[in-house]
Amino acid sequence: MEANKEYIAACSSDVKECRIYSNFIGKVFSILFKSDRPACISYIREHGEQAFAEEMTRRKCQTIKRK
Repeated sequence: MEANKEYIAACSSDVKECRIYSNFIGKVFSILFKSDRPACISYIREHGEQAFAEEMTRRKCQTIKRK
């Protein structure tokens, strides 16, 4: 879990501008699953992985959907 925090913190810039999160494969998954990947990463950064998992369980979904 500590390694995940380092990975998430590795790109301190805007998620949309970060090559770690905004790459070709990530964009493909975003299109396929209609997910808002930057919103998910931002939520994890702000609230933590456990809170994200609990929120997704509460919503009964796997990701934050694009609007």
